[in-house]
Amino acid sequence: MHGQNLITADEQQKREQAEQKRLAEEERKENLQLIAIALFIPIFLMTVFLLNRTKLHRRVIDFMGVLSLLLAFEFITLLIHPLIEKFTNHAPVLELIILVVLAAILIPLHHQLTRWLKAKLSGHVKQPIEQA
Repeated sequence: MHGQNLITADEQQKREQAEQKRLAEEERKENLQLIAIALFIPIFLMTVFLLNRTKLHRRVIDFMGVLSLLLAFEFITLLIHPLIEKFTNHAPVLELIILVVLAAILIPLHHQLTRWLKAKLSGHVKQPIEQA
């Protein structure tokens, strides 16, 4: 009987180790994806700025500017979502409220940054009016 308990305990330990290994691998994959996204966003934004030197249609510049900002804000949401889940203990209503509040903060900032980025990309940054 004692020998069977040792075998069962050993099998349980092996299952736990396999589960821990699987979870660690999933976390590693998720971290690599987040790193890839974090690298892609600035590279995309730099590409948009470099395209400013070429003659592009205004709508292309507008689209790329908005897309780069949306990517950045979605990345922020992606990063903080696990913290929100822990804070709310996976309560969907609380998660929704927090994300709506975050969106209410980010939307005005998004509009300001979009206007600034469009002006920067199109090369039409308004110069301050000098007083006589």
